[in-house]
Amino acid sequence: MLQKVGFFADGLVFGEDTCTVGRLLLKGFSIQYVAEATVYHSHNYTLREEFKRHFDIGVLHSSENWLLREYGKAEGHGASYVKSAVSYYLQSGVWYLLPDLFIRCGVKYMAYKLGRGYKRLPNALQRNFSMNASWWMKNNS
Repeated sequence: MLQKVGFFADGLVFGEDTCTVGRLLLKGFSIQYVAEATVYHSHNYTLREEFKRHFDIGVLHSSENWLLREYGKAEGHGASYVKSAVSYYLQSGVWYLLPDLFIRCGVKYMAYKLGRGYKRLPNALQRNFSMNASWWMKNNS
């Protein structure tokens, strides 16, 4: 299957797995949810690391804009996440965590938008804002 979509793309700042899955879906393959599969994937990012990660996601969505055309904009998913999280926090009695939620989501959104417009930023800022600073040295966008 990977061979049919050209394996994982080279030269991306982030998200080669996302692009590969997107190409697989476009070729008619399907992705399956397997309830029995056990995967633990977690990040305990600082606010700065959250910024850098979401900047790179914005860069990916700008450079690989076919993802958004085919699968929709990320902002809608972000708004759904915030609504769901607020509801969960309130129902769970941890309302005092709401300021952190709003700050983190605001930083992620701002970083994502900056990443989407990365071509208008000086190369030094691109490197500084990215989790993958060495990528910018090789690709000199």
